[in-house]
Amino acid sequence: MEYNIAHFVPKSKNAEPNNSSLVSLNDDSKKKILKYFLFGLIIGITTRYIPSNTINNKELLMIAVIASVSFAIIDMISPSINVSVN
Repeated sequence: MEYNIAHFVPKSKNAEPNNSSLVSLNDDSKKKILKYFLFGLIIGITTRYIPSNTINNKELLMIAVIASVSFAIIDMISPSINVSVN
């Protein structure tokens, strides 16, 4: 049985159709997501090829995802540090 969310949401009389997606990302958000993805990819590649012992794919994926999420959290929480020379 399929459910459609439109059946549960009341329609207003003056409602216009909305063609936008549920989540709209601006350019800055897209750049950050790409940065976190590339960071995780780099960690995954280095984890695959640097150690002499092989690591299975599940562990490699967990390491890459944890590193990427950790980087994202640190990047969002910590303030930007500007260094200026007087």
